[in-house]
Amino acid sequence: PNKGKSSIVATLARDDRVRIAPDPGTTRTANAYPMQIDGRTLYTLIDTPGFQRARRVLAWLRDRADTAADRPEAVRAFVETPAHAEQYPDEVALLGPIVGVDPQTREPTPPAGVLYVVDGSRPYGPEYEAEMEVLRWTGQPGMALINPIHSTEHVEAWRAALGQFFGTVRVFDAVDAEWAKRLELLRAFGSLKEGWSAPLTAAVEALEADRAERERRAKRLIAEMVVAAMRLQVTRKLPPGSDPESVKDELAAAYRERLRKLESRCRDEVEAVYGFVEVVREDDALTPAADAGGDLFNAGTWMRFGLTRGDLVKAGALAGAAAGGWVDVAAGGSTFLLGAAVGGLIGGATAYFGTDRLTKVRVLSRSVGGVLAACGPARDVNLAYVLLGRARLHHRVIAERTHARRDALDAAELDAAKADWTKAERDAVAKALRPVLKDAADEAGAAGAAEQLRSVI
Repeated sequence: PNKGKSSIVATLARDDRVRIAPDPGTTRTANAYPMQIDGRTLYTLIDTPGFQRARRVLAWLRDRADTAADRPEAVRAFVETPAHAEQYPDEVALLGPIVGVDPQTREPTPPAGVLYVVDGSRPYGPEYEAEMEVLRWTGQPGMALINPIHSTEHVEAWRAALGQFFGTVRVFDAVDAEWAKRLELLRAFGSLKEGWSAPLTAAVEALEADRAERERRAKRLIAEMVVAAMRLQVTRKLPPGSDPESVKDELAAAYRERLRKLESRCRDEVEAVYGFVEVVREDDALTPAADAGGDLFNAGTWMRFGLTRGDLVKAGALAGAAAGGWVDVAAGGSTFLLGAAVGGLIGGATAYFGTDRLTKVRVLSRSVGGVLAACGPARDVNLAYVLLGRARLHHRVIAERTHARRDALDAAELDAAKADWTKAERDAVAKALRPVLKDAADEAGAAGAAEQLRSVI
């Protein structure tokens, strides 16, 4: 009990609905989790309870088997004995699938191989030998997995002991196993029994193809989100003679909230693509800098994912000095940039943080019926850099995350440098978005931009 069996099942079945808890005995029945792709089951993992009375079970078995040939049938008899469902519920639940007996209905099922899981951070003890001996009596092929839950302190002692009962012993971190390690484990399991290699090799190939397709789908979602964000426009109809400046804060807030929702929905969709239905996401964990905060419009976010500090300050100072300030409200279709900065120095500071340069409010039309004011679409490609940078980092975290994880999503688990942009990538993004920046209403241009962006993500 409590050695990480459910975590391994969740990881290999890619199912974050598998119940995992730090308390022993969380799993009380045998639960099957089929690994399926396009409706086809590649393999099935059965999460079982752990042993509770292994020594008593072994004693019962020894009284009923004279030779090694008799042992598998003795285990089957143990499972099928009616009184044992109450006396040894955990052992019946875990041994039934191995010997090919449904513990509930006692109907025959295909026998299963054994994955015996131990905690490499806890010391080995002779009390585990009864468990391993009972499993050996089943006659089914088995592999031992050393799961280093807290440390690797006792891994070698476990390896020496497990090697006497199992032909294959692997160290496998159920929570943090890389994708390649998961596939390697499946290949190793396929080598345990004649007839298993071909289906599990086919399963690995199907999983690799499926992962490539999921990556393509995720990148398409991200590209479409960025294009939608660059085309976003929020409008407000005002009474005749109204001053658009009176609603600039309200329009800007609505525009920013729509952008946040676009980004958040894209994250939900990317997580769903990789089979996560219960992942905990804390937005402030999606920016690597600890003091940056995670909101899309946080200054640290723009410093992390947007243009370089020097480029932002330089561009902002030049714009501030030329305009004499960011706010310029006039009649008849003029624009104003939201922000309180005036002059070159403060203009540079505003651009340094990036976000105040983003939202422009325009008067689209004036008539006897009133004034139509709009915020967006964005004309600053820096927004695309920020959105893409954050989305790429989120995608990398999700793509590598195992389904055994129950902690909050944390971008810091990856090297922060992975989110950096190269000049070539920036140029590619700017080129792809040129039709959108030129005419946000151009549907064909938007579709082409999304297609080009996929190759940059």
